[in-house]
Amino acid sequence: MNIRKKGLLAGVLCFMFLFAFTLHAETYGENGTAEDVFEATLGDAIEETPAAAKSGKPETERETRIGIAASSKPEFKFVFSQDFKIPFLYGNHPLLRGNHIKFGLTYEIAPIAMNFIGNVSFSPIALLEFDAGTLIGLGWNLGGIRGIGVNEADLTGQTSIRVDTGNFSSGTFISGYFGGAFQFNLAAVSPGDWKHIIMRSYHRFSVDAFTGADRNDPWFFMNDEGENRNGWRYSASHLIGYVMPKLPVLKMVGFLAESDVYLNELPGGEKWGDTDWRWNLGIVMNFRFTDSLTAVLLPQFRLHRKYDNYVYKPYGDNNEVFFQDRNRIDGRSFGFYRVAMTLTYTL
Repeated sequence: MNIRKKGLLAGVLCFMFLFAFTLHAETYGENGTAEDVFEATLGDAIEETPAAAKSGKPETERETRIGIAASSKPEFKFVFSQDFKIPFLYGNHPLLRGNHIKFGLTYEIAPIAMNFIGNVSFSPIALLEFDAGTLIGLGWNLGGIRGIGVNEADLTGQTSIRVDTGNFSSGTFISGYFGGAFQFNLAAVSPGDWKHIIMRSYHRFSVDAFTGADRNDPWFFMNDEGENRNGWRYSASHLIGYVMPKLPVLKMVGFLAESDVYLNELPGGEKWGDTDWRWNLGIVMNFRFTDSLTAVLLPQFRLHRKYDNYVYKPYGDNNEVFFQDRNRIDGRSFGFYRVAMTLTYTL
């Protein structure tokens, strides 16, 4: 069994363990975080009880949010989203009071790209949430910043460049995904202001494609590392956090672990670690300034792959050796990745 399959099996076993634990507790779980801090502000995680459970009269809810997301990489985007939450298959039991279907639409615009995202999620019981969605993205160049485009070595094989100009005509990024989350709040089992320990484990399968790339061509999107390719990917995020009962602004501190792996292997990919799991670890801090204004701060570190001819530099030129020309060696190095933040206002 290769490393990728072992890692996937370990993730599934971890998920099953969490699932068994929360079912045994027979408790009411709260919503936690999405797989990426850019996609949620953890606001649901610090609510003691959903409005429907408080009133006993579930109602359709509409929520509109505007915000910004940025990081030290650097990254920046403006986000506008609207969600419609409809009660569905709900009941009086604590496990059923929050049952719902939620439809979401999100528009993102960055200096180098814009994305349109549609999502639907379903919570059959409080402990579980399933979702599916699609993303369509367009990108362009801005100076030396890569919006979208095919990634390949130059004539000397020493630097990473784009084949095309990376504008609207070069192609479109399309992604479809489905996933499931397990979520749990200790305070639902043992009520108390000091017992809000939340846990969430989210698992996603996605198929990504850049229409301007051939099957085995790597490509950039939104100035990432340029190691993307068309095909399936598995990703997961695991959160454990503590909700602060008395502090006026800081509402939650937690630990977030994110991982992903490609599910289709490229010929020769073991040379540069194509099938290795990619891990990001970080500390999540959720702030609530008012009922409408929230923020998230997330310093992240990465378990970097090791090479005998290349060392990752957080703010340097990481294209000095084309990634498919790097020679993977055993081990990992723990190093800084980025500081990400979001600021969200709910209308």
